[in-house]
Amino acid sequence: MTRHFRVSEIDSLLIAGAEHRLLKSDRNGSIWTRLDDPSICLSFSGDEFLKLLSRPDVRLRRGAFSDQTAFRKLRCDINYLHTLPAQDRSRILWQTTCANVFLEAEARGETTRSERAVQTILPSLEDRVREIEESGQDVGRTPRAGQKFERRRFPCARWLLQWVRMYEAGGRSLLSFYASGALIFLFENCSPKQKPSSPNA
Repeated sequence: MTRHFRVSEIDSLLIAGAEHRLLKSDRNGSIWTRLDDPSICLSFSGDEFLKLLSRPDVRLRRGAFSDQTAFRKLRCDINYLHTLPAQDRSRILWQTTCANVFLEAEARGETTRSERAVQTILPSLEDRVREIEESGQDVGRTPRAGQKFERRRFPCARWLLQWVRMYEAGGRSLLSFYASGALIFLFENCSPKQKPSSPNA
């Protein structure tokens, strides 16, 4: 008889360092999708899932995606962010806003993760990011009269998707972009035709 292991949509399944989120669970088993690549789905029966959990590189984190956990994590991230130089803070918040604006558009069905699809909505994504930054919604501040805003060149579709994958791989943490200083320097110092196909190029 197949055993049924109870899991929730707010649980996280970590397999060999890759985080997965629950798509479906019933008496037949469960289906999980990988956060940094939603096209990858894993299906397990109850017995298979119990066997999976016995592996040393697998961990089930209960409530990892709950609102309370997310708030606590965000608060820690913001506290750490305030210890960084102003230029790094500004860059990290901008990249985070870019990633979040794309994810919101994807959730509304306005785009997919193909470069061609993203390219068609880049102008509207850029407008939304600029609106959020100038209104202070990114850090919860109130804009002041005469306040200056740094205008950054918006990434092309390929780079935006790279940032989104980086953001998801880091658990959608602000600090996913903390170690990407070299990546952003490379992006800002090459023309669209010179942009490498990967950050390691």
